[in-house]
Amino acid sequence: MNSHDKKMQKNILLFKKQLEEDASNLPHIDNEDSGLMARGILANIGLIDVKDIYKEQYEQGVNLNKGRRPITPLP
Repeated sequence: MNSHDKKMQKNILLFKKQLEEDASNLPHIDNEDSGLMARGILANIGLIDVKDIYKEQYEQGVNLNKGRRPITPLP
């Protein structure tokens, strides 16, 4: 488990269950949404992978870009 401030890790782990619930249940679309903040904390202490913070938005972006035509000429 990795944490930015190792001294605080024990204190943060006291709220692990609540953070996991918040990460799943609270809004997590826009940057200031509580669910994203909870996911960020879980990633900071190593309980989830960083790529899982924005997993829904990433998948939406991939699907959106599949339907786009190529840029011609390339920038």
